[in-house]
Amino acid sequence: MVASSQHQDAAHAALPADKDYPVGQSDLDRLIGAVYDGVTEAMPWHAALELLRDYMHAAHVTLMLRPPSPESRGVMVNSGEVDDDATESYQTHFFAVDPFVGLPDGEVTSAEELLGGERWQESVMYREYLKPLSIRHLLGADISTEEGIECRLRVTRPPEGKPFSDADKTLVRIVLPHLRRAIRLHAKLDYLECERQIYSGAMNRLLLGMISFAQDGTILETNQEADRILEEKDGIKLTPKGLKADNRSENKELQRLLQEAIAGGLADVGPSVVEAMSITRQFDRSKLGLV
Repeated sequence: MVASSQHQDAAHAALPADKDYPVGQSDLDRLIGAVYDGVTEAMPWHAALELLRDYMHAAHVTLMLRPPSPESRGVMVNSGEVDDDATESYQTHFFAVDPFVGLPDGEVTSAEELLGGERWQESVMYREYLKPLSIRHLLGADISTEEGIECRLRVTRPPEGKPFSDADKTLVRIVLPHLRRAIRLHAKLDYLECERQIYSGAMNRLLLGMISFAQDGTILETNQEADRILEEKDGIKLTPKGLKADNRSENKELQRLLQEAIAGGLADVGPSVVEAMSITRQFDRSKLGLV
């Protein structure tokens, strides 16, 4: 409890005072909400990056979900007017000469602060890549998760734009912990979806019909074999009220098992005994087994 309290105190101490927040409460709520909504967007976090670009009067805001490497082109989400050829050239060439990498985790800094103004403007990255794109100012932060995911957030302004201020850095610093959590959620959802597809594929290969139920008893999903069995309407079928067995006594038992299984999941009482039953089919066909 003491360690937890100290951690919370440190977190609160790092927050700016109310007067130092770079945007109003409503704008900050929109931005943080967009960060978490980005977990399920078709292009993750694009709306949040657009809001951040607007609030910071930036030319571009880029999130590298997987930075480019010699083995991979990486995954980048961009906001602002993006030159596809420029993105291509960074992913295939300029990432290797980019000095603005390997920042301390969670630290927000500008290129000038990192390298010095003169050294930054003399770098290959600036002269050959950014300057032709009318990019003068660059602000960035690197974040990583406990799972080993490494991401880079980059914000740019054109030559006529102002250098990034302390208020700009504060806004990025506020967003980073939320972005880190959202990235972890996104990775977890991806893992669960991959796991579900593997499990579903295994069930199909074993010719086992699988039906997934929601907590209110409605059917969420059926696999191919379950669809085939239900389409036969032999012994068991799908009705507007849900799954139903043709035989009255078997249907009574089926409904009991379903209700108990769902109630057990809601109660979260831990492991329970797996129950099974048989469903009679017509014309002396072998019975269906339900687990």
